[in-house]
Amino acid sequence: MDDPILRRLTGAPVDEPDPAEERRAALRELAEWNRYLNSGQYDADKEAQREAEAETQRTRKLTVAQLLGETLNEANGPDSVPLNGAGIVRAALQGLGRATDNDG
Repeated sequence: MDDPILRRLTGAPVDEPDPAEERRAALRELAEWNRYLNSGQYDADKEAQREAEAETQRTRKLTVAQLLGETLNEANGPDSVPLNGAGIVRAALQGLGRATDNDG
């Protein structure tokens, strides 16, 4: 019987929470929060969260092709040559022997 109302109705002893213990727990939590805030970690965590949210918003607005292109650019580095999508497809098809006469 964990319900305090049922305990009162049946006459079973009720385990009331100790107000002093609740106060001590709240003070410990407050002290921990102050240490976290004063350590600078709070600001770093908030900045990381803002950056992650901004990145999420930015990537949501990208099309699949833009996202793929950006991913390839990040993987290849800044010195890589931009890819010509149509040229790559034509080269791949030529390698398979399926290219058309209009290779351009």
